[in-house]
Amino acid sequence: MPKVCWTCLKYPLLIVIILSSALTLYLNHTGSSFDPIEKIQSLKMQKRRDDALDLAKFYSENQTGDKERIATLKKDLEYTTTEKIKSYAWDGFIKGQVHDTYSGVELVKSTELSIHHNHA
Repeated sequence: MPKVCWTCLKYPLLIVIILSSALTLYLNHTGSSFDPIEKIQSLKMQKRRDDALDLAKFYSENQTGDKERIATLKKDLEYTTTEKIKSYAWDGFIKGQVHDTYSGVELVKSTELSIHHNHA
C-alpha cells in the first residue's frame, strides 16, 4: 500500500517542483532587468525632479548600476545656487511655504519644548 501511494504522489510532486523552479527562474530573470537609470529618466520626464534626484542620490550612495551615468544624472538634477536662492526667496519669503527647514513658529515651538524639557 505505501508503495502505491508513493508511486501516485511521486509524479505530481515532481511536476510541482519543476514548475515552481521554472517560475522562480523566470521571476529572477525578469526582476533583474530593472534599470535605475531608466527609472530616473522617467521621473525626470514626468517633471518629478525631486523624486528623480532622491533616486539618483540613493543609487549613487549604494553604488547600484552604472556609477558614472548615475553621477552625471545626479549632477544634472541637483539644484543650482540660483535655483536654491530663488526657491528660498519666492517660496519662503513671498509665498510663506517652507519645505526643507523649520518655519518660524515651528522653530519657536521646538526651542520652547527643548528649554522646558532641559529644565524639567
